[in-house]
Amino acid sequence: MDGVKIKTREVIDLSDYGRQVAIFIAKPLAKVGLKAWQVTIFHFLLMCLVGYLVYLDTDSSLALASILLLFKNIFDAVDGSIARIQKRPSKIGRFLDSNLDFLGHAILFFAIRDASFLVKLFGFLSFVFQGSVFNYYFVLFRHRNGGDKTSKIKENGENEFPYDNPFVVKALYLFYLVFYKWQDELVDFIEVKVLKCKRKTPNKTLLQLVSVFGPGFQYLFVMLFFTLGKTSLIPLFFLLPYNGLLVYAFFVRRKCRESDE
Repeated sequence: MDGVKIKTREVIDLSDYGRQVAIFIAKPLAKVGLKAWQVTIFHFLLMCLVGYLVYLDTDSSLALASILLLFKNIFDAVDGSIARIQKRPSKIGRFLDSNLDFLGHAILFFAIRDASFLVKLFGFLSFVFQGSVFNYYFVLFRHRNGGDKTSKIKENGENEFPYDNPFVVKALYLFYLVFYKWQDELVDFIEVKVLKCKRKTPNKTLLQLVSVFGPGFQYLFVMLFFTLGKTSLIPLFFLLPYNGLLVYAFFVRRKCRESDE
């Protein structure tokens, strides 16, 4: 396998700009037997270091944080690419990656010094929920277009792979429920009950719009604020203008009722 999540070239995922570099890195790592979960741990540690550098809040520390965040984004794609190259999709890898991303993003936001607790909290929750909207529609698209099917729009914690330790899967799933269940249910409620789109396959226009809510694209703005030395604006940015863009994305999705897509 080539490590690509979406087989069609018609959809441009703006958040996935590091994919080709990630596949280039993943191929030799997969050959020497490195496991996807080991890379997941590595990019989580990178995010922890980013959080520490943000807390220091100096010009040099923020410059280094920008570089490390870029590397974190690339290695965030390396682990999944390794799993696909080795033909070993894993629920352990799926839940471990999501859970550590949640914790890593919490570390990033709460390391910011010049912002109130509530602003950081709601900025963080906005950030992760936007990522869940991105994930929901891309997972929906991949399942119907021959892409990777390890993730589901509603995870149930079932152990689908015989080589996954069932105890570890269950333990990681419990954390996933705490971190993400409310997000999955909220996005699905908006999709089915509010927009009444009945989980129709999202079209290319919507996918390219929601791709700006993927972590890779979100990181570009985070790095911009690092460069400007304005870390206190990061939570506000995702809480206000980026949520406004999210509302617009839902408005675009609402047009699903006008066609069968």
